[in-house]
Amino acid sequence: RHAVSHLLHQINTGNGDRPALHKAVLSRVCSVRFNHPVSPHRVLARLRTVNPHAFQFLLQPAPGVAFFGASPERLVRVRHRRLTTEALAGTRPRGDSIASDRELEQQLLTSVKERHEHRLVHDGIRHALGGLCDTVQVRDAVSVRKLAHVQHLDTPFEGSLQSDKRLGDVLQALHPTPAVGGSPRDAALAAISAAEPFDRGWYAAPFGWVDAAGGEFAVAIRSALAVGDSLDLYAGSGIVNGSDPATEWDETENKLQQLLEAI
Repeated sequence: RHAVSHLLHQINTGNGDRPALHKAVLSRVCSVRFNHPVSPHRVLARLRTVNPHAFQFLLQPAPGVAFFGASPERLVRVRHRRLTTEALAGTRPRGDSIASDRELEQQLLTSVKERHEHRLVHDGIRHALGGLCDTVQVRDAVSVRKLAHVQHLDTPFEGSLQSDKRLGDVLQALHPTPAVGGSPRDAALAAISAAEPFDRGWYAAPFGWVDAAGGEFAVAIRSALAVGDSLDLYAGSGIVNGSDPATEWDETENKLQQLLEAI
């Protein structure tokens, strides 16, 4: 909460000679210790049942070490120069009934703060695609993506990749989007580095695959790092003008529930 308040002070008052900060995504780690080595495959199998449409990923760079998760967010998909991406930002929890879920959905759609947060991501992606694509199509209306424990504002993008651009150029231009970094990018990353008391490592990194026709990458959120008998779970929330420290903490709690229930 102290870190959120500090970021809000930067957003509202500026930071000397640095560019004005509009948004920074602050994340946290929830550490869990077991009395036996963690099986990431078993946790991932449970995540698949909770969120079957998520992007599931698993990396095991060494024995006893694994980074894995089930992300709702596509960074980019390129197939034969056709590009697809999305702005996914703005969050409310799911309701415990159909009526309460719809009420929370309406709160999300009508919230000035959540729409502002989503617009920053939307504009950041649109600007990046302008230097990558010959044409860009974006849906006029914002929709709501419903997940097991949270719901997000969502706007999809499609574009025709320029003839001299490759998937690597797209990854470099898009990552990190304002959905996991902030806006403007350099100011947000500096603020995050100063505020977060840990190294993100692979959290929120691009994870995916490539082939001759292009490839597809997701953003490695809703993720965890397993090392022996310990498990670090990651979650973040976008801090913008109008954010409330207690509410942002609750948002990260809701995002952690998917992994905690799988454990």
